[in-house]
Amino acid sequence: MKNPILLYLEAIHFEFEQEKIYHSAFKIKGFVKFLPRSIIFFTKFHRFLIILNIIYIPGLFAWVLLVNPLLSFYFFIRWMFPVLVSQKCSLPKNVYFSLSDIKFLTYIDNTEKYYPENVIIFPFHSSKSKFKSAITPISFIKVTGIYCLLKAIICSLITPCILLFKYPRLQFFSYSSFYWYWVYFTFQNEKFTSVWISNHYDRWIKLVDSMCTTENRIIVQHGQLEYKSEEEGDIYMPDFSSKLTNIQTVYAINEESIRYFRTFIISPSIQFILVKSKLNILKWPNASINCLQILIIGHEYEFIFQNELITYLLKHPNRPYQVAFKPHPQQTSIPDLKEVWVITEPNQIPDGNVVVSYGSSLDHEIKSMLEDVTFVVYGLNEKRDPVDTITRIERDLRKILSKNGS
Repeated sequence: MKNPILLYLEAIHFEFEQEKIYHSAFKIKGFVKFLPRSIIFFTKFHRFLIILNIIYIPGLFAWVLLVNPLLSFYFFIRWMFPVLVSQKCSLPKNVYFSLSDIKFLTYIDNTEKYYPENVIIFPFHSSKSKFKSAITPISFIKVTGIYCLLKAIICSLITPCILLFKYPRLQFFSYSSFYWYWVYFTFQNEKFTSVWISNHYDRWIKLVDSMCTTENRIIVQHGQLEYKSEEEGDIYMPDFSSKLTNIQTVYAINEESIRYFRTFIISPSIQFILVKSKLNILKWPNASINCLQILIIGHEYEFIFQNELITYLLKHPNRPYQVAFKPHPQQTSIPDLKEVWVITEPNQIPDGNVVVSYGSSLDHEIKSMLEDVTFVVYGLNEKRDPVDTITRIERDLRKILSKNGS
């Protein structure tokens, strides 16, 4: 069994190599690319990139000497008492780790082999799924112990010191170390028949891949594997220096995804199973033959731009558009316009003419169910000039309208 710190370093390096696709696609330079979720810093704080690059080096030492120790002790104290007083329960043989969106798991029939008996709910994982599941949840607090917490804080204090001399560029990726070690030490010796997880590009899938006492490790795809630059048409895929070697089964959303999975999973007896979409198609209320029925695929990070787009499309009464908005499952912001049909049920989409999307994994499902729908997709780079992008999108909509003869 490998040293847990070495395993964690491999896990965050795996995560970093996935993020490198955005470094290439957006030509991210300087120290900013060594920040976790660098694409968010790059797009949301583009004007302050010089400042971020300047404070990066002193930030490394501040992280090692002050910030990380304070965070580690805070996490330990925060969870010590709940762990000590919680009533413990036994673990089933087949479990799902709820560390990402559960959407496609809800599409899988419960008669499938090794289907999870329980979902482990992790208190430090903040995302709340709107997708309903009949699988019984178990709190992680009820299956862990104080010794796992103690080992987690020791390793989380040591890790940044090792990174500082060995892999300094991964230093800030160690923000996840305490919780990663806590999960690792809790489950490292558990003899599961199967562990299911919806993560496929980050530190958590590397943790599951390293669980040598688990018989079957199963991935359920939760999003797109590739990044497509809508501006240039280029497709970016990570080139991982280390692969996943112990995954037995992957539930994928389409054949294209299976090809991508094969580039970083090299398990000799891996099985791929296609997940059938369970989206419900809704009839558009009061649909007009003289209008385009436009569905906008929402996302929290896209909302400001998308709200500007919606406001623009509906600004003048003579514009021939009817708009629906489909929020992301984790999204809290929605348009506050009475003319917009907001569809909050997670498994429902309208039967419109056009989908405006940022490149969501939902696009694949919609294409498979609504063959006549037209997609208008915009890239992340385009949002830097929202006026031009909105004008371009409306120009495309006008062409579709003209083609439809309206």
